[in-house]
Amino acid sequence: MVQILLCGCLNGRIYPQLSPVEIRYPVVCRQVACGRKHILALMEGGHVFSWGTGFFGQLGQGDDNSWDSPRLLRALDPRKLGCQVTSVVCGGSHSGAVTPSGAALMWGLNRNGQTGTGSKEDSVLQPWRVDL
Repeated sequence: MVQILLCGCLNGRIYPQLSPVEIRYPVVCRQVACGRKHILALMEGGHVFSWGTGFFGQLGQGDDNSWDSPRLLRALDPRKLGCQVTSVVCGGSHSGAVTPSGAALMWGLNRNGQTGTGSKEDSVLQPWRVDL
């Protein structure tokens, strides 16, 4: 079990001060990134978990659902990617990940092109490799 401190709002529940939130998985957390209403956690072994508000696909789960507890982001599974994610980032309503080779993957709100798809589709629901 991993514990992180959260201050803000998570799916309607308000945390007015730093409060512990438990992640019930037997792995070590390496990095946490927070968006406006969503969170990504990079775990040991390169696995990524997401939770919070997912209205624009910023959780990367392939839909626009919201989740109160961490869910494995299967699209970033190291076996599927062929490498481990080394860093995660969150914008207001979009998210990203970086691989050891420097590849960037983005998803979430895209009204201003922030996911790098080259279009302004409303949202990108799962990680998409940005062509740099």
